[in-house]
Amino acid sequence: MVRSLIFLFAAAVVAGCAQSGPEVTRKPENPPTVAKALAAEDCSGGEVFFIEEEGIYEVLSASCADGNRYDLRLDTAFQVIAKERED
Repeated sequence: MVRSLIFLFAAAVVAGCAQSGPEVTRKPENPPTVAKALAAEDCSGGEVFFIEEEGIYEVLSASCADGNRYDLRLDTAFQVIAKERED
């Protein structure tokens, strides 16, 4: 009985760890290098996050010159590696 409880507890802990996603940190303000990268794409604003596990910045809902909003991903050299239009 005790072994069964220990096993169930251990399984719950492992399952909880397996479900945790990448470490995401919200940046309180756009670092200047992110703002420059956005300007090069004729975009500005948005919410900036740093995804530590992947080592990339993610900008959500940036406003761009074509009148649409985009989600962008930047590598550690602040080069745009992905740009997807929001629906």
